[in-house]
Amino acid sequence: MLVEVKSGETFNGTLESCDRFMNLKLTDVIRTSKEGNRFEKMASVFLRGNSVKYIRMVDQVLQKAQEEKPRKEVKEATVQKPKRGRDKGDGPGRGKSAPSRGGRRGARGH
Repeated sequence: MLVEVKSGETFNGTLESCDRFMNLKLTDVIRTSKEGNRFEKMASVFLRGNSVKYIRMVDQVLQKAQEEKPRKEVKEATVQKPKRGRDKGDGPGRGKSAPSRGGRRGARGH
């Protein structure tokens, strides 16, 4: 696959992994400078997703991706246990006092 980054450099290699932020790990990479006159062979490279400008893949990969059905995640129902102790959810929480019911907060009654 070929990846062009915002700086203008291109990376041509084999996609090893990709995450939900489009961070890419490529192996057997050839890096080409922005001007196109310098080349560098690299064993692997990590490209941050927000720096990716353009991706080009072979048609076979795109066809295979379209043929695969999207996987649906099955969420199992979870049973919540009643809370005990300090964190029962019935108070304002640790270190926080309940709001006063009159006057300004922190005002003294002089």
